[in-house]
Amino acid sequence: MIKNYFKIAFRSFGRHKLFTLINIVGLSIGISAALVIYLIVHYDFTFDKFHKDSNRIYRVVSNFSFQGQQSHTSGVCGPVPGAIKSQVTGVEFTAPVFTLSPDVFIAGKKNITTRFKAQDRVVLADQQYFKIFNYTWLAGSSAHALDAPNHVVLTSDRAKLYFPSLTYDQMIGKVVTYDTIKTTVSGIVQTIKENTDLSFHDFISYSTGATNKDLADDLQLKEWESTTSASEVFIKLFPKIAPGNIAKQLNAIIKKKQSSALRS
Repeated sequence: MIKNYFKIAFRSFGRHKLFTLINIVGLSIGISAALVIYLIVHYDFTFDKFHKDSNRIYRVVSNFSFQGQQSHTSGVCGPVPGAIKSQVTGVEFTAPVFTLSPDVFIAGKKNITTRFKAQDRVVLADQQYFKIFNYTWLAGSSAHALDAPNHVVLTSDRAKLYFPSLTYDQMIGKVVTYDTIKTTVSGIVQTIKENTDLSFHDFISYSTGATNKDLADDLQLKEWESTTSASEVFIKLFPKIAPGNIAKQLNAIIKKKQSSALRS
C-alpha cells in the first residue's frame, strides 16, 4: 500500500516538474532559514550562561534622556561601585571594571624589550570579579591575586604571548609594564572558550588606581556628574533578591548625589 503511494507521488512529480521544482526550492529555503534563525538565537542565548548562578549576575547600566531621546550605556559614574558596596542591600559581590588601552612592555633577555601597542581588553579589576565569574586558575592565588596594588592576572592565551618559553608557574613574579605602570604577575587563569562577552585578558588590581595619579583621575571616584563607557560594574545578588529592588535603591542614591552636586 505504501509503495503505491510513492509510485503515485513520483508520477505526479514527473507530470508537474516545474511545480515540483518550485515547491522543493521553497521548502529548502524555508528549512535553511529556520536553521539559520535557530543557530543565531542559540548563539545569542548561550553567552555567559556557563557561570555558576548566572541568573543572579547583572551588569549595571546607565540610561539617559537628552532632548527627548532615550539612550543607554554600559558605563557608570565612577563612585557607583563604592556606593553599591556600602549602601545597597541585597548584593553579594560587586566587581568594578575599568577598561584601558595601554602599550604593554615585556623585558626580555639581553635588555631587549618587546612592545605590544595599544592593547585593548586590559582592565582594572579586583578579586570580587573572580568571585562572580568562573575561571579556572592555572597558577597563583584564586583568593588574593588582586588584593595588592600593581599586581596583574593574565589569561593563558595572553600569558603565552608575553612569556612564550615559560610555564605558568614560572610566569608568577614576572614584570609586565602598562605604559609606565609596572605590575607583577600574580596569577594565570584559563582563557574562556565558551561564548562570553567577558573577553578581558589582562586584569590589573583595581587598587593600583589609587596609587597612580593618572589612573586616579581617569577613575573619577568622586564624580557623580559624568559617565564613561570604560567604567563598568558587575554585581551578583543574594538568592531571591529582585533586581528591581536593587535598581530602585541605586537610582535613589544617584539622584540624591547628583542633586547635591548641582546645589553645590
